Amino acid sequence: STNTYVQIATAVLNTEKITFWGCLSSKSAVTTVTATFNSSRYGVAVSVYQGVKGFSATNTNTATGSASPATLTLNTALESGNWTLMGAVNKGTATWSASAPSNLRDNVPGAGTTTPGACIVDNTTTTAAAAESAGNVWAATAVELQSAVNITVSPTGSAITSATTAPTVT
Repeated sequence: STNTYVQIATAVLNTEKITFWGCLSSKSAVTTVTATFNSSRYGVAVSVYQGVKGFSATNTNTATGSASPATLTLNTALESGNWTLMGAVNKGTATWSASAPSNLRDNVPGAGTTTPGACIVDNTTTTAAAAESAGNVWAATAVELQSAVNITVSPTGSAITSATTAPTVT
C-alpha cells in the first residue's frame, strides 16, 4: 500500500534548496521510497525512525553556508524524549560525517559538481551538525521529532532505491 508523506519544511537560501518530508504512520514496512521532482539534479537521503508521534511545526530552523560543519540549533528546548532531526544538501561530490555529538544516519555524496549530496543527522539535544568534506555551499533544515515513546532508529539505517529528478542545488 502507499504511504502518505507530508512536507515538513523547505529551506531556500541563496541558490540552495532542501525540502524535508515525513511519514508519521507507515502502512507497512518501508522497503522502497520513490522521489519524483522537476529538476535533473538531486540528492535524496532517507532514514526510518520509530516512536515518533509528530513533527513540531514551531521548533524548526534553516540555514545555509559554506563553512563546515553545517550546524543548526532549534529555537526552543526539546521536550523530554524528543530529538532534533536535520537534513542537509551540498554542491558536488563531497561526503558528510557526523559532527559530535550528532549521529549521522545517511550520507549520499553528490554525483557531480552540480548534483547535490544529502545527509541526515540527529541528536537528543537542540543542536545537530554534520561536517562537509570539501567546504562546498550547503543548505540545511531541522525539526523537532516529537516522541510517543522512546524514539529509535531502524537498524538498517537508511534506504533509497529509486529516484528520478529531485530538488536542485545550483
